[in-house]
Amino acid sequence: MAILLALGLVACASKPKYVVDSEDFTSFGIDYHDINNVVKKSAQALLESDFTKAIKGKSPLAISDIINQNQEYIDTEFLSRALVRALRPSKKFTLTNAFVGSGANADSAINSVRTLNNNYSQNSRSQAGTLIAPQYSLSGKITKSLKQIGDKVRADYLFLFVLTDLKTGLVVWDHEEVISKILDKDYVEKYGAYSASNTQSTQDEQSTQDEQSQTAMKPAKKPFFKRYLSDEAKELHKFTNASMLAGMELGLTAGIQTRDMPHDAEDMGVVLDFGFFGLPMSDESSGFGLKLRTEYGWKWTGTLFSVRVGLQGYYHPAIFSNKKGVQKASFYVGGGFVKVSDKVSDKVVEHGGGYVDAGLLLFSTSIIPISIGYRADFFPQTGMQHSIIMSFMLIPAIARSVDKNVEF
Repeated sequence: MAILLALGLVACASKPKYVVDSEDFTSFGIDYHDINNVVKKSAQALLESDFTKAIKGKSPLAISDIINQNQEYIDTEFLSRALVRALRPSKKFTLTNAFVGSGANADSAINSVRTLNNNYSQNSRSQAGTLIAPQYSLSGKITKSLKQIGDKVRADYLFLFVLTDLKTGLVVWDHEEVISKILDKDYVEKYGAYSASNTQSTQDEQSTQDEQSQTAMKPAKKPFFKRYLSDEAKELHKFTNASMLAGMELGLTAGIQTRDMPHDAEDMGVVLDFGFFGLPMSDESSGFGLKLRTEYGWKWTGTLFSVRVGLQGYYHPAIFSNKKGVQKASFYVGGGFVKVSDKVSDKVVEHGGGYVDAGLLLFSTSIIPISIGYRADFFPQTGMQHSIIMSFMLIPAIARSVDKNVEF
């Protein structure tokens, strides 16, 4: 049952999800929310300007060139049309598709309908001289600059809009919006690699700035204790956490005989556990997990059997992760109750007590993580028993056979 539950959780974890609030997933570049904010503020600035307030009736508006002067792709047509759409409720402007620049696409049907032959009714065909010329033209440009400030990188995006009277050529309104984002230099690679072009600079200044910004964009070496998680690491950690929610282990034990203990430790063990494995899912995660654990052990000779019930905690320190943030090793510590049935001279002797164990979990996100550690059993009747234990976690391997898209 535990295995089926784990496999079901893994299958769910690997499926795509709908994003309820995309603002929770902010990028270092320009995204949908940035475009919306620019459109909202720019439209408000135009509608509140003295020029717009003085307009009587609807004025035909054409979208001219919206030039994106940085290497990051921005849909300028979406931006310009969203701005015009925000102006429409004011009934001050109406958009024409007969004349456009790079900021929009002309409606090809406007010209096509004027070339229709005599097979079409003359009354239904568009006549010459019926197109309405635009009175105003909306143009603009988008630039970006990158600056390194200490251990931070700041990206400034400038959106400039200009409204021109096509009869006179005069600029009747202009407006700019600036979007600034800042990020630790160590995490720039995580949020995407962006070039450092600042198109407002001269060619010499551009070259100097590019060199400085390229230096800023190089992924910094991960600090010793500072956690960094790439998207690949997050996906792998998520998969492993889901598969380890209900776990199973096979273990080997080497007991160290003590003077006060009439038996040595079990040779084999099977473990079933349930709980949160705790692999980190964010840079700020502490990396702790806790699981309820039951274990059944025995000796090959059939002279000893044991049952354990306890808790086991996991700690996944950043120092044991690779450059991408994938966890490679972890610590564990646990304890609980143990009951041992030991066959001595044809008699079965039962001992009840407690145990503690601690050790290192190797290959935490691999197909078969391996734990190696020390265990101490405490029995009021006979004293303490020391053991070296090693176990193999099997659930990730089983889950991997179900979802082969996950790379370990």
